[in-house]
Amino acid sequence: MYGESATGSGLRILFDGRPASVCTGIGRYTRTLRSVRQDGLSPHACWSLGPGSVVNLDARTPIEEEFELPALLEREAIDVFHTPLWRLPAVLLSRAVITVHDMIPAIRADLTNDGFARLFEGAPDAAARADAVVCPSAGAKRDVVAHLGVSVAVKVGTTLAAPMEPRRHRPMAA
Repeated sequence: MYGESATGSGLRILFDGRPASVCTGIGRYTRTLRSVRQDGLSPHACWSLGPGSVVNLDARTPIEEEFELPALLEREAIDVFHTPLWRLPAVLLSRAVITVHDMIPAIRADLTNDGFARLFEGAPDAAARADAVVCPSAGAKRDVVAHLGVSVAVKVGTTLAAPMEPRRHRPMAA
């Protein structure tokens, strides 16, 4: 095992940090959460999955990952697996948290590319199977509840999201 939680009574949390290398909002979100969890969330023990982490998968294909990830979750007695995407293994041996950043592929398919649209096809199943769905904004939360059929989504504040209300700025002094 990678270690115990700080007090022995906390949760063992594995965060999927693999999307951290992409230059998108999801990548920035992943890098931020990975850096926060790296310092720990006392009394919980936290690890990131992916390059530069002590936890990695050898899987080279999605099918290999379907076997390897559940085995890792079981072997390491992981209580919570959090993914910033919607890829949950078919066999899930821990609680699962997914983050849905926005619903653009479902609401405005014309604003996304085919690759992201295909990736997003797994979002409804993942949302239904997850123990929690995290959204970075009130707008994303509203869209997730409306379009993914989940009864509740958790909205967490983040600097990555713009406020829903327009801001009124004072005119610049002459």
